[in-house]
Amino acid sequence: MENNNQCQTQTSTQIVERYEQEVASSSLGCANLWSFLALQPSDSVLDLGCGQGQTAYKMAQRLDETGSVVGLDLTPAMIEEAKKKYIHPQLEFKVGDMHNLPFMDRCFDVITSNCVINHSLQKDKVYAELFRVLKNGGYFLVGDVVSVDELPKEVSQDPAKVAACWGGAIPENQLLQQIHSVGFKSVDILSSRQYNKEGFALCSIIMKGVKE
Repeated sequence: MENNNQCQTQTSTQIVERYEQEVASSSLGCANLWSFLALQPSDSVLDLGCGQGQTAYKMAQRLDETGSVVGLDLTPAMIEEAKKKYIHPQLEFKVGDMHNLPFMDRCFDVITSNCVINHSLQKDKVYAELFRVLKNGGYFLVGDVVSVDELPKEVSQDPAKVAACWGGAIPENQLLQQIHSVGFKSVDILSSRQYNKEGFALCSIIMKGVKE
């Protein structure tokens, strides 16, 4: 466990360094979540890995005065950019780590994330946090990258490749096992597209999990 924590710390440093260089990028996601996102006007929403905040802002525009959106990102430079570019009464931005979400239990109706959780070497811990902060009946909608086969250690333990949004990918069945293990009973793959990266077969997927 200590080795995993050390590797994750190194990876997190690489992630921050990478995204500090990409603050001007309008979108860094790997999937289009909008076709599957059904927001109610009063929903409380968490956008995990919000980047410069464009998606969080668009979601806030769909809510009424009883709804809210929080955009959370590990990179302070991204959050500073988001706060400058996107201002809305139902929207706030915070710096935070997805492994230890700075929120109370059962406070969100919806959690969205686009090509972020693959960065984690402790995905079960991330999904346990999602389960904790979701209300009963709430759901996550996640776009992410999985591998067709298990990636070799020289890839999966390379902080630079993990920070590049593919080295941390694990096989779909392994990811689903981890998600189920933390309490999500209903998880559906809504779309899947296979592609190659440096000779390895990967898939861009969108999945939805409900906290029953």
